[in-house]
Parts: sequence; C-alpha cells; structure tokens
Amino acid sequence: MTIISCFSSHGSPGVSVSSLALALTWENPVLLIEADTTAPSSVMAGFMQAAIPYRRGISYLIESFHTYAPSLDSLWAQLIPLAQDPVSVSGGPYPKHLLAAAASPAAAAGYTSFWADLMSVCYEAEKAGVDTIIDLGRITDKDPRLPILSASTVTLAHLKSTLVDISAAQENITRLGSYLESSGKQDSYRLILHESLTGNYPAREVAATLNVPVAATLPYDPMQAAYYSYGIAPSGKHKSKYPAALRQYATTVQHLAQQSRSILEEV
Repeated sequence: MTIISCFSSHGSPGVSVSSLALALTWENPVLLIEADTTAPSSVMAGFMQAAIPYRRGISYLIESFHTYAPSLDSLWAQLIPLAQDPVSVSGGPYPKHLLAAAASPAAAAGYTSFWADLMSVCYEAEKAGVDTIIDLGRITDKDPRLPILSASTVTLAHLKSTLVDISAAQENITRLGSYLESSGKQDSYRLILHESLTGNYPAREVAATLNVPVAATLPYDPMQAAYYSYGIAPSGKHKSKYPAALRQYATTVQHLAQQSRSILEEV
C-alpha cells in the first residue's frame, strides 16, 4: 500500500485542491489527511459546503492519542466519508475517507510527537489495505511534521511553473531533498507543476533547475478547481483538460509508489 505526502514551499499553488482531487480519483481505498497546521479544514468548509458539523478530525485524534495510546481504532473513529454529501454515503462500506484538519491548527502544530504517532498508525492502515494521501500545506526543513516525509512512500513538492515561483521555492525544495536523501527516500521525490494563466516554464527546464524530476503538470483551470475548492460543479459546456491530466497524475503516482516499494523491499 501507499503513503503519499504533498506539500508546497511558496505561495498557494493548489496543494489542497489537487490532493482532494487525487484522493477522489484514486482507485484503491484511500484516506485523505489534512495535515496543514495553518488553517482549519478546507474540504469540510469548501468541497462539502459545511454539510456536517466539525466534530471529528485531528484535534480529537490528538486528544485520543494523548489520553489512551495511538491506535488504528482511534483513527477510524475520527474519519468522515470523503464525499460532497458525507451523510448520503454514511452507514455502509465506503472506500474514501477524510481526517479533517484541526479546528485550531496552531494547537495541533504544538504536538510535535503526534505526527510520528500518526504515521505509525498510517502504517497499520496500509496493512489493512488503505492508502493515505497527506496534504501538508507549506513545510520547511525545520517543521515538526518532517516525520511524515520520511515515512512516505512518495513525496510530492507542488509549485507553480513560473519563474517567480520556481526561484522562491528552490532553496526549500533543495533542503527537503537533502532531508529525504538522509532518510533514504530521495528516489521517490518528485515535483508536481501547476500551470498559471501565463509565464509557464517547460517541465524539463524546471526539473533541470531544481534537480528534481517532474511527475505531472496540472493545467490552469479555475472553473474545474472551483469544484474541489467550493463544491461548485462547472457547467456542462465547460471543456477541460484537467480530468484527463488528473487521471494521468494518479496513474503516475501509483507507478512511483510501486517502484518505491520494490526498492525498499530489496534493501
């Protein structure tokens, strides 16, 4: 099974939107974890349009881990179905779930040991046949959430493909690459490019500049992004390259995960 971590180094390229879209496209049972410690759940407020109250998530899982001990049952108890209307799919088997961000993200950031505990439980979820996609938001090499990167099967750095964003992200992407190398995970480190309206650089040039391969490029499409951000479906007349690019993105990441697992098994 697979644990995928997604992060940005500069600005807001679209990590949360693309992580949600990837989870909804994923073929296997999957858990989306909102591990961004700068904001409450964007999925619940946006994609789900606040359809259910904020009564489960990382805040409650931290409390459970602290009161009892890290366990897979504690994790399952804090999940909600990953659907635009979670109530409509509750009460029966459903393959996609969400662990919502902490209602008070700053408080979650202070629990440094929680992230390592969470990854140990995600390993147990792997054994149960559930893949995990983790939206980290922005992260640096000084972040307490670094255990998530070292535990991941695939690590994906998201950035816009403009010169301004590439330059701003370069140092942090390099530093995190060094951290992954020290953890033996540099071979599964990839870039995900998000096109802007204009000024986009080719993937091969970005990869050469940052010395990290590009796994996928997602097209600029604010109407399609609005579906994942706000739950607003594009009109039937809207023609988009985004769904096909997203499917290719998911296929590429699944292939990377298979390669990474094969390498680890040989070590």
